[in-house]
Amino acid sequence: MKTPHFLAAFGAAVLLPMTFGVSAAHADETFSGTVEGTDSSKIFTEPKVATDQCDPAGSATGSPVTYDAVQFVSQSNGPRRIVLTGSVEGMSTVETFAIYAYRNGACVAADYASEDDTAELAELEAGVLDLDNVAFAVGDQVRIEVVSFVQPAAWKISVMQPGTSSATTPASGNAGKYVGLGYQIDCTTHSTPVALTKKLAKKVDDVKWVKVKANGATVKKLKGAKLAKAAKKAKKGAPYVVAGIPAGATQLSVEVKLDNGKKKTLARTYSAC
Repeated sequence: MKTPHFLAAFGAAVLLPMTFGVSAAHADETFSGTVEGTDSSKIFTEPKVATDQCDPAGSATGSPVTYDAVQFVSQSNGPRRIVLTGSVEGMSTVETFAIYAYRNGACVAADYASEDDTAELAELEAGVLDLDNVAFAVGDQVRIEVVSFVQPAAWKISVMQPGTSSATTPASGNAGKYVGLGYQIDCTTHSTPVALTKKLAKKVDDVKWVKVKANGATVKKLKGAKLAKAAKKAKKGAPYVVAGIPAGATQLSVEVKLDNGKKKTLARTYSAC
């Protein structure tokens, strides 16, 4: 069997000391690990590097190759950027790696470090191997396989989506009994649901106003009849949808002002749309 193009490329990789980084954003999920020689192995086929597509008909590795796999359930709808960084023998590199993404059991995107992929040379030189615009929907079973032809190889995977908050960083503040902030800002409509709790609905007469702010600027204020109407819908489990959120917003907060003068606040950070 002929030597696969991507296996030959990995075999010729030269490890160079370098630093790497990923542009600031929050991640749906972040994983890390090490591909060891004792990990699971299987035959992989060479993906289409120009388009990051899986190719079942591509050249296959002559023998099984070790890999790590991570899995999670998608919490939101929309495209993701899957970013791989890694190191071998203490040197930061992605030149020995390949990455495969699966949605509900089907391979939907794949890539490896290749000089033929001129569009991504700058990223590879910066120590980043990524898959762009990989679409997942809420509830999708996502599996990412990290392949390395040199072991041990340390790796880190970040699955990022504009407008999302980190799954490991919930909202903070003391207004959680009154309001709730969602996991995602809709980057198409620039809106997000804000939950008004049953406690707020029951005590709406004791609430002076509710403000929703983006990066500190008020985008919505509810009081009087509008607040009462939203609270009535909240009793039935319907969130209040706040529109007009700026594309560059990275923090949303909700302030609840009570008639006794006390103010409660809940805040959450997001990646910009």
